[in-house]
Amino acid sequence: MSILPFINRDASEGLDDVFFSNEGHTSAWYTSTQYNALYDAVSNKTFVAYETVFLGSVRLSRVRAYNHATNQWGRSYNVGPRSLVSDDDHGVPGLAMNADGRLVISWGNHNGDFYTAISTNPRDETAWTAGPVLVGAYTYPHLVLMPDNSMVCLLRKQYNNGEGGFTIDNNGVLVYRILTFVGAVITAGAEVYVGDLGNDSRWYQSTAIIGGDGLIHQACSRANAFDTERLHVYYYKIDIPNLRLVSFGGVNAPFPVTLSTMNASFRIYTTGAGNTSNTPAFCFDAAGRSHISTHEGFRDPGGDPYFPYDVKHMVGEAGVFAPAVTVGVTECRFNAEGLVPIAGGGVSLMWPKNRTGVDQRGGDIVCRNLLAGGASADFGAETTLMEQGPGRAGMDSTVAAKDGHANLRALWYERAPNALRSSAFDQRCYAWGDRGMRPGRVRSFVVPKALTGDGLCIDLSDTASIFSDAGITRAVAGNIVKQVNDKFGTGNILSNAGVTGPFLDKVGNQYGLKFDMAGGGSRYLTGASKAWAAGGFMTTAVFRPYSTVDASRSVLSLDQGAGNPRVATPININGQTPRAIAFHLTTQTTLTGGLTDTLYGQDYVVQAYTIGTTLFLYVNGVLVASGPITGGAVNATAVLMRLGASAAAVPASFFNGLLTGLIHRVGEQTTQMRDDDYAWALAQMPS
Repeated sequence: MSILPFINRDASEGLDDVFFSNEGHTSAWYTSTQYNALYDAVSNKTFVAYETVFLGSVRLSRVRAYNHATNQWGRSYNVGPRSLVSDDDHGVPGLAMNADGRLVISWGNHNGDFYTAISTNPRDETAWTAGPVLVGAYTYPHLVLMPDNSMVCLLRKQYNNGEGGFTIDNNGVLVYRILTFVGAVITAGAEVYVGDLGNDSRWYQSTAIIGGDGLIHQACSRANAFDTERLHVYYYKIDIPNLRLVSFGGVNAPFPVTLSTMNASFRIYTTGAGNTSNTPAFCFDAAGRSHISTHEGFRDPGGDPYFPYDVKHMVGEAGVFAPAVTVGVTECRFNAEGLVPIAGGGVSLMWPKNRTGVDQRGGDIVCRNLLAGGASADFGAETTLMEQGPGRAGMDSTVAAKDGHANLRALWYERAPNALRSSAFDQRCYAWGDRGMRPGRVRSFVVPKALTGDGLCIDLSDTASIFSDAGITRAVAGNIVKQVNDKFGTGNILSNAGVTGPFLDKVGNQYGLKFDMAGGGSRYLTGASKAWAAGGFMTTAVFRPYSTVDASRSVLSLDQGAGNPRVATPININGQTPRAIAFHLTTQTTLTGGLTDTLYGQDYVVQAYTIGTTLFLYVNGVLVASGPITGGAVNATAVLMRLGASAAAVPASFFNGLLTGLIHRVGEQTTQMRDDDYAWALAQMPS
């Protein structure tokens, strides 16, 4: 199989056009939490799960699919509750597919409870049903579908001093929970204790894969409790029906296994004295041979990880592993290698290579390929797949897609420096296949229908009308936006001369206005309101809400003055419930959608409009509420419009989320215009 070095045949080359997502967190996934991606031949899609963060401590697990028939990525969908711990990059998801074709995912806080969710429909990442919460001090889920159609969720569990016989904090042991399914309902079984690696230890798992013998094959290393060293490689098969581990050579050991047993019967690689290794990588090749990789090098007592480490590989068959062979060098102590099955029955060994000369996690992504049947000494030449460079941080955590397709076999992501973990929400994620990178969808530009009345269009497909000052300097990502000009060309503007304007952000191929509840939560833009006596309003907004609190959050509001309450809010969010508010004189009319019609962290098109004296509310093209406006739609005065807050004299009801497009029309409402604006809005959604 040919390897494409730092190139992509199917997209123009460059830093900003070969990622499939730029909303990864510090660790979008872990090599020790696999699989996070899988190929399904029935739907001909590869599904990828990853963690993202937005607005402080909000952590979300997302899933998006690559359609091999169309060679396009779909949109990303969040799957359930957020992790509530700030600066915690260990809650990354594990992903599997059950016998019904439903996607199953588990994720959660580091050493905490873990969530589960299942796709509501088979082979469909767009809708999810919450499963049971796995209560315990868990980390690193591995989901494995068993021959009896149950699913094993392998987890590392933490025990502190005085718990479970341990006399030191931060011990990590191996446990599992069995999940069973009826439709979209998950039932979780009791915890089963597999074993531990003694006092002052952590059990670091590799990928877990069902072998031809029907057992779960996995490898691990033994770290000390405070993770300053990671030693050895152990290989075992988990025999769930018989509650035992089976060694590669056939030795049986009942649960719970102990360190002495693991050293005697399961250790296949020994780290030298004074050295450290890492969590092993593991995969089968097409012939069913077991491949293992780790690295080994000097363990600095001061904890400095910047030393060269020998990348090791070993292959096992017929119950015996051949001796490990050095196949490369890495300078990334904490970054594990990745083993990826490739065309022709061979494997590719991938790892990060730090060429910066300073301590960091990640670097270039390099690989060496081993053809089918080859020994560890037979790897081909080292090839660089992607370089760290100006504007691109070091890459980390190369992982294989389960049952990978030629178009998409492996993934890696851009690693944020540790100092930025709590604010690193825009890291790029990459997908690689035989033909190079699988970049995200290129957004099609759609021109909105011309304005015949009055109104305002905020089109964030570019920054031509977005300014970081009073209409002179175009804003760049990270700037506070102080002025937005109408793209219809009316001369209308929204502005905020202070420091409480929204930030300009970029998600995928789409810019957005980020209204951040942190820092006081008072972010908004203000302009002249539009009188709508002549026929009402039609407002279409594309946004991603980030508030689960049942409080009023105004996306767009209109203050007509002459007494209160005279504030119409075409689009308002209360918790996860969309609302539309109109008024007549001093009487307000409120339409309310469902309690979960606008889930936080997900992208929506919400439309609110009046035709005659009827108010309508649509979410993603579906009518969720309609009703008469009490007293009729009458307004004779235009005073104030506000984006991101209420349009009263004192701003309130601050929006919390990302806005990627908005059209507000006055005096031109028809069902055809609604449909046309909806088509425009779909093109404004982040890719």
